Amino acid sequence: MLLLALLVGCPPQQAFVEGTPELVTSAPVQGNDADAAATDRDAQDGEPVEPGFWKHDSLPIALGIPKGWDGHTGPHGSSLLLVLHHSETDVGVELWAFERSGTKASPRPRPGCEMLFSDQGSHRSVPLFGHATTATCVPADVAEPTIQGWYGIVGDRELHFEVMYPPGTMVVGRQLVQPLLQSLETL
Repeated sequence: MLLLALLVGCPPQQAFVEGTPELVTSAPVQGNDADAAATDRDAQDGEPVEPGFWKHDSLPIALGIPKGWDGHTGPHGSSLLLVLHHSETDVGVELWAFERSGTKASPRPRPGCEMLFSDQGSHRSVPLFGHATTATCVPADVAEPTIQGWYGIVGDRELHFEVMYPPGTMVVGRQLVQPLLQSLETL
């Protein structure tokens, strides 16, 4: 039902995303060549992360992680900064940072997932992003999660905050993610 509200509730500037850059075109945070970890969601885990205050080692960004969430940092040298998991609902979050490639941030393609909604503006932004893009990707396989993302420019980086909602968890998951979205900040 929330997906329907997302699709109908806001005047879309772009109903379907076309020409989005390929995932492998952006370099990882440390500036190394884009590696398999940037495209492989099953990459080796980084350091464990628990509820509390998390900050990135080399980028000036931080996030407050509420109780009920745990996860790990992305592999060293990867564009994937943080992976979080809500154990009760199976909702997942990924935070990515890519080299800035333009004036607007946009979602990257995900295999098996069709981008059905994309909109730019401040009405759906993560406070840190100011003017951002929000998008929803619906999987071809109904057993796979729906992905909702927020994409913004912070300094010389393009940050992607993406949420994976397993079937039947989008409404409660969106409520659980709101504190994370609100707490993302620069240091």
